[in-house]
Parts: sequence; structure tokens; C-alpha cells
Amino acid sequence: DAEFPPRAAGWDGYVESDTSTPWVLAGRSGWEFGVGESPAQKADSDFRARLRSVSPEDRSELTFVFVTPRLWSVKDKWAEEKKNLSLWKDVRAYDASDLEQWIEQSVPAQVWFAEQIGLPVTGYRSLDECWRNWSAVTDPELSQVLFEEAIESHGRAFREWIKRIRPEPMVIAADSTEEALAFLFCLSEDGSGANDTWGNRMIVIDSPDVLKRIEAAPTESIVAVSTSIEVERALAPMSRNVRCIFVRPRNLVDSTPDISLGSLSRDAFATALASMGIAKDDADRLGRESARSPTILRRRLSVHDVIKVPTWARENDISKKLVPIALIGGWHKA
Repeated sequence: DAEFPPRAAGWDGYVESDTSTPWVLAGRSGWEFGVGESPAQKADSDFRARLRSVSPEDRSELTFVFVTPRLWSVKDKWAEEKKNLSLWKDVRAYDASDLEQWIEQSVPAQVWFAEQIGLPVTGYRSLDECWRNWSAVTDPELSQVLFEEAIESHGRAFREWIKRIRPEPMVIAADSTEEALAFLFCLSEDGSGANDTWGNRMIVIDSPDVLKRIEAAPTESIVAVSTSIEVERALAPMSRNVRCIFVRPRNLVDSTPDISLGSLSRDAFATALASMGIAKDDADRLGRESARSPTILRRRLSVHDVIKVPTWARENDISKKLVPIALIGGWHKA
């Protein structure tokens, strides 16, 4: 669980963990990063700087970690020499080879890193990418405030589910799968849950072809399925070892979902649109046009025609069937 308390001032990173991994020791650790051509020079400089800024009492319970993205052949020798000085609880040094092995152990990290450096990723996404796809297609951009009311209503239940050992898959229903994924992103960013880091372990699966990679992922990975029943079926045998979330459009849910995202209250909708800089008169109009649904609001504010028109409206067979329904009220009053 990463934190940056006042006592960590000066560190590039500060970690408190209850468990150990091959790279992160249990307890507290301070992290320094350097990208220069001389890792040893930067490591020595950071080592001296932290000796001055951290008291001997704190250092006795703190592991010093230096990380470089370059190859550093003598990193183990450097770390051993520094550890023998008995100035810290422990000393570690990681280079490019360690980072490569670390990333190989985490599919969510691979997806996130590929997105950050612009590598093509097909079949799966990070929650960050889901939020960008949701929020960046409108003018103004959609605000996370849209989901504050839903987080207040459902956040506790979700966090209790996260803490369970081998829980049943969770089903989240909304007006669209994109809305449900946007809700998950905002929930992962919400500060009210102490040490919430599950969002970093989640990947969104769009194709059954990538499940072989997920099967080899550590059990702490969380998989969200957002597309077809075929993907859910392919994932079913893995559900005992991988925590699963199924996000579905509300009209396709054939049982009671664990979380159902509805329309916003008037006050919550007004607050969200005000945070987006939308004037009250326009907010009132958008509230009527969208029935205060985040999915419909996104269509109304979209700058792309492909999003403005819902999928069903482009299918003539479906549209023809809806025309009589739209006229029924008129016939009744005639």
C-alpha cells in the first residue's frame, strides 16, 4: 500500500506493506529512482541525502531501495556494501533486468505499461484507459463527481467483497457497460477507502483470446468482463483462482445484480454538472433530456456522432418496432 506521509518527505516513493514479495519487503521502505547513465553515482547521492533527512530511529525500521531502468551489473555488490554499514534495516537495488521480471509477474502492470508507452493493446484494457474512453469524448469532459453518489451508496459493499477470500463473481449493472467501468475507475480513485489499491490489479477483458495470459496471472489479479457471454463462459473455470467482475447493461441482466447504477438524484446531478462548468439552465435542460442518466448525458454532450446516436437507433429493424410504442400515448389521448 503506497503512501506519502510527512515523514516520507524527500523520497521518490514510500511503501508500507504487511506482506513480502520478491521485490517489496514487509514493513516500511523508502524508494529512490534514477535514470542517468551512472546508476552508482545517483544511488550514492540519494543514499547520502536520505541519511541526512531520515533519523537513525526511523532508518532502523526502514529499507532503502534504489531503482534504475538501466542495466547495472554491480547492483548486488553495491547493495551488500551499503547494507553492511548497518545504517538501514535493509538495502536493495534493482535494475532493468529486475524490472522486466517484475512486470512479467503482473498482467495488469503489462497492460498499464503498454498503454503508457503507446504499444498496441488488444483484447484488454486498464481502468485508466476505460475512464479516458468514457470521459474524453464530450465537451466539457465528464467529471468523476458524476459517480460520487453511487460510490457513497455502493462503495462499502464493493470493498467488503474485495476483502473476501475467493468470493463469488460480482455483477454490476448500469445503462451501459462503459458507465459501469467508469464507476469502477472512480471508485478506485475515491479517497474514502483506506489503502485502496485494487484498481491497480484490475484488467478489463474484451476478448476470450487473452484469457490464457490471465490464467497464469497471480491470484491477486482482478478481472472485469465487459463484453460477451462467451467471455464469461471462458472465464468461468478460472473464477476460483481469479477475482471476477461482470459488468452488463441493465436490460441484459437476468438476475438481481450485486450493484445496480441508476439515475442520479436532482441534487447530485446538479452538483456534477456544476463541477463541469455547465450553467444551471443548461444543466436543467440536460437533466430533462437525459433523465439524469450518466450514459445518456454522455451521448448528449459527445462531440462524436458515433456516440451521440445509440446503437439500437442505427438498426432499422429495432427502430421500426419502437415507432408504435412511441405513439401509443398519443392514441390513448386522441
